[in-house]
Amino acid sequence: MPVAAVVALVLALVSVLLTLQWSPEPAPARVAVDESTPRETDVRPPWTPTPPATPTTTATTRPAPSTTTAKPAPSTKPRPTPSASRRKPSPQAQVRPGTFDPANLFPTGPFRRVVSGAPVDPRSAAYVQRMSSENLVISMRQWTVPVYAAQASTPRSTVALTQTWGSGITELSGVPMPSGARPDPAGDGHLTVVQPSSGCVYDFYRARRAADGWAADWGNAIAMGSSGIYSDGGGTRAAGFSAALGLIWPQEIARGRIDHALVFAYPFTRTGEPVAPATRSDGRSGDPAALPIGSRVRLDPNLDLSRLGLNRAERVVAKALQEYGMVLGDTSGGFTLYAAQPSGLGADPYRSLFDTTSDWASLAKLPKDRFQVVDLPGESAGGSGTASACGTLE
Repeated sequence: MPVAAVVALVLALVSVLLTLQWSPEPAPARVAVDESTPRETDVRPPWTPTPPATPTTTATTRPAPSTTTAKPAPSTKPRPTPSASRRKPSPQAQVRPGTFDPANLFPTGPFRRVVSGAPVDPRSAAYVQRMSSENLVISMRQWTVPVYAAQASTPRSTVALTQTWGSGITELSGVPMPSGARPDPAGDGHLTVVQPSSGCVYDFYRARRAADGWAADWGNAIAMGSSGIYSDGGGTRAAGFSAALGLIWPQEIARGRIDHALVFAYPFTRTGEPVAPATRSDGRSGDPAALPIGSRVRLDPNLDLSRLGLNRAERVVAKALQEYGMVLGDTSGGFTLYAAQPSGLGADPYRSLFDTTSDWASLAKLPKDRFQVVDLPGESAGGSGTASACGTLE
């Protein structure tokens, strides 16, 4: 082939290659926005909770718990934080949480008393009118209480208590803290441990785990077979109750009955002393229609629940409110009952029970004007603490 022809062929091939290299690519197709994607507002609760600026049981309003459960008597001098070696369980000895039947929790006392036939307080209408401005919900996934079951073999720890309101108490020892226990993710950080083998319940407020062990603002222990009420006001609820008292349990809904009163929190709580069965108060309002801590409210026993369009879980809760009522145990930013937090249950049953992925389940189907305040008793006298075999406050 002549040289000129070869050169012409090579130049043609180079031209083709350059054209292919610089040919512009088509713009990528735009991805359409899926308008069906849920937004955050689609799964919010029926009301917008405003967490209180201060915890439900505050250092400024909470009286110092009685030291009668402590051994020995606390010193007035500051005491050092317990050493890490005392508080941190042996890593190789960790034991996973166990299980227990909530029907065996706090089987005695006022919360087991049926109030469907109790007289109504003379000022019930005024109290209920004040309550009607709030929407009743159930706190399920935060601002409630995770309850863990400890096994007999669970190692025991000492929990440092860091905000004890002048009591001089700095630790609760002998606590069987299960591996993997986590406090409620909201600001109050409630955590309760139940050990059926010893019959003990351990309550903590603002619990947290650090590298050197467990700590909490406050903690205490009470017998599982008791009323769940600390007679000296030393519980982790503002009313002096165990935080596990009056919870809604999925096991109860599965059985179709709740055989005890429920605990509720409410923004308009009366200043001053509590009424029985409460043994302490964080009441903050001077409104004459504010309820004192310890008040019991019921749903009208004559209300026909079959006409309200309730699902199974809502009906079980409503029936309990008719028979046992709900006891005011705390001041909060909203009007709420409490369900056991899922982290202590091992699974989250609430989407199927209450048909919501929100942290709160609405009870808006219950008519607000059909609530009744049970005749209020006199001011609670409280009482002195008694020694507990469940743990030692020091």
